[in-house]
Amino acid sequence: MFENEPTTPTPTPVAPSPAASSMPPPDIHTMPERFMDAGGGGGPTTPAPGGSRGKKILIAAISAVVLGGLGAGAWYYFTRLSSTTVANGNSTTYANVNRNVNLNRNLNANLNTNANANANVNANANLNINVNANANTNTNTNTSTTGSPLPTATDTDSDGLTDIEEAVYSTQANSNDTDGDGFIDGLRTLANGKIEGEVYFGFCPTKTGSVQLDDEACGLMRTYTNTTFNYALWVPKNWLAQPTSTDQKTVIVTPDIATTEFFQVSILDNPTQVTAKNYYVSLNPGIDPSKLKDATVNGLDGVLSLDESTVYFVKGTKIYIVSYNTNALNKANLRTTFTALYRSFHLVAPTATNTNTNVNTNASSNSNSAANSNTTTSANTNGAAGTTNAPLNY
Repeated sequence: MFENEPTTPTPTPVAPSPAASSMPPPDIHTMPERFMDAGGGGGPTTPAPGGSRGKKILIAAISAVVLGGLGAGAWYYFTRLSSTTVANGNSTTYANVNRNVNLNRNLNANLNTNANANANVNANANLNINVNANANTNTNTNTSTTGSPLPTATDTDSDGLTDIEEAVYSTQANSNDTDGDGFIDGLRTLANGKIEGEVYFGFCPTKTGSVQLDDEACGLMRTYTNTTFNYALWVPKNWLAQPTSTDQKTVIVTPDIATTEFFQVSILDNPTQVTAKNYYVSLNPGIDPSKLKDATVNGLDGVLSLDESTVYFVKGTKIYIVSYNTNALNKANLRTTFTALYRSFHLVAPTATNTNTNVNTNASSNSNSAANSNTTTSANTNGAAGTTNAPLNY
């Protein structure tokens, strides 16, 4: 059981001390006869004067001697390590062997198995997926009104239509005059400051002559009319134009091409009838009004923002805002199209209201007598009233 317990050593004989065998035998003392009791040995029967006290002293002395001898013997025995004499005359002394084996086997093993099992399994299950299905994006009427215009996207043939716009108007991206009539397809500013271009002036770039973009013969644009606020403008034929609310104060025009760009028309009240330029300056205090470009078209007082992305028209107590939103793009793909849209903006007459009232009065009287007289009276009155207002010509 105790594999590591020490083996008890065999006692080694110790040679007897030379003085042990030559020690004289102990002295034996007897009490003098004169102190013995008379009946004990035939001594004198009459005690000496003071003999009782002397006897007690003697006994005490003897006792002290005996006790001292015993103490001395015990001391000698233990200090001499219990010497033993064998009968054959050989005296062998055994050393005192300490057999106190230390069996204290401290098995205090550290059995602390407290392993840190604190595993963080807190998985982030927050699947925050921002799905923006709003095709109408921003309807804020305060669009970008300061700063410089964005650069125009790639225009391979330099005709004022970007390569993306060439697809909108079915024109050739490598020819600046698709119909060959001598007029550039899109828009160009000449050295003398004059502007030319078929789309800019509203003519069809794929048809010769004076065919307009919204003509059926061209088939590239259609007219969108807002009958609530009585305005109209051209939009590319396949683009979506729809109000964002039932009051129709804001209309979004969304292209059928995936560029994230869109156009917007908004209506604001203008009770004080401020001019377009003064309204723009009120939105952007501190700008120099002389830097603003005039955008008056179709009898509307208009001004173009410094970044050329918004036009403000004023007529009476209304402000009409036409804007081009490029979102996060760093280049404009549809700038000439925006120009064509706001240049086509015009007011229309309210929808005609017809009032037709027909009144029929028929009175008949028939009298038959012997004289055979037949009289018939008939009255027919028809009154009609109607009004028709023709829309304004663009």
